[in-house]
Amino acid sequence: MKNDKTNKRKDSFQKDISERKSINEESKISDDVEIPINQRIGNNKVICKGKIIMGEKYHRMLFGIIVVLIPVLIFIIAILRLDSSLSLKLIFLLITIFIYISILILLIKGGTTDPGILERNYELISYSNKKMRIKVNKNGYILKLNYCYTCYHFRPPRTSHCAECDNCVENFDHHCFWMGTCVGKRNYRIFVILLFLSNFLFVFILFFSVFFFIFFFLFILG
Repeated sequence: MKNDKTNKRKDSFQKDISERKSINEESKISDDVEIPINQRIGNNKVICKGKIIMGEKYHRMLFGIIVVLIPVLIFIIAILRLDSSLSLKLIFLLITIFIYISILILLIKGGTTDPGILERNYELISYSNKKMRIKVNKNGYILKLNYCYTCYHFRPPRTSHCAECDNCVENFDHHCFWMGTCVGKRNYRIFVILLFLSNFLFVFILFFSVFFFIFFFLFILG
């Protein structure tokens, strides 16, 4: 009985190996055929042969620029109309304009940077007919890698498929509405700095707007 079970296990193991070999041979693509990059990724816009990669709704960056610009312009107009020294006005204007330009650069940089897209692996396309999951040993830990049936590869740890961009992104955090693209491995730091500067700018505008408002009513009208 034990020998029969052992033989059955060996047979099933050999069968699985032969199936995987045949899948790799059938799905192997010639090295001479180069697939264009726009066919190796999802809905992203590719410019300059992949040096610039934007999300499908890249126009949202313009919307984000306008949303930040409106309170900045109102604050600048209010500063210019203040009855105070020119040096004080220049300090507030320079700080506000510098932060806004930094936000503008970071927003465009983050929205045009590859977030960590894993291109489609057409050599593993035949795996899409099966429910596949493999186990790998990394630094003594057993990791389970799920097969992506859209991108045709096994997703590394912390990699997720974005439904809007239709791509697997390494270290996927979320799909950013303002940048119009995903936040992942290659643009996460840009996003964090952008978030910090945006919050700082709005807190700066809010604080001094309230300060000048109180100062105006208490000391000028009062």
